Amino acid sequence: MPQSNIPWKVPGLPVQIENMILRYVKAKADWYINATHYNRERIKRGATVDKTVARKNLGRLTRLWLKQEQERQHNYLKDGPYVSSEEAVAIYVRTRSTASAQIVRVAAGCPLRLPLAPSAFIPLLFQSHFLPC
Repeated sequence: MPQSNIPWKVPGLPVQIENMILRYVKAKADWYINATHYNRERIKRGATVDKTVARKNLGRLTRLWLKQEQERQHNYLKDGPYVSSEEAVAIYVRTRSTASAQIVRVAAGCPLRLPLAPSAFIPLLFQSHFLPC
């Protein structure tokens, strides 16, 4: 039984047939992905779907996410870290000084200015020590 994500090469197989097989596999994968996203959109819109369709869709989305995550991790191992050691040290030093500035503000009785959403806090992280109390 063939397994997924394992490269295969058949000795003596003509290139045209190999290309035809690869096109078929690619078309089937595209159909699988498109059908999965189409069903997810139907579920989000509130269309009536079977319980089995919803379960299968969740399984398919999970499988697609795992495949994407595996590819992302493989690319990270292949391409190396995206942040140099100098940049990492600079980010660490900046974060540490910002956190210590926040602690000093709280100790001095100044209100701590944190937005509700963590994603909104990230831009403020780098400018927070410039804000007046």
